[in-house]
Amino acid sequence: MSYATYGKNPVTDYRSGDEFLANWTTMKDIGGFNIGPVGYWRKQALAKLPAAE
Repeated sequence: MSYATYGKNPVTDYRSGDEFLANWTTMKDIGGFNIGPVGYWRKQALAKLPAAE
């Protein structure tokens, strides 16, 4: 799991929203091969802040 924090772009004055990300993998070894499902879940935690008009 991870949490990403993004800073403000000084050129456009735009700040992307922070986000939370979770990855998972479940594997089974079958005769030297690995097989199983993988996936992720991503959610924006804080709203984007547009440039001032």
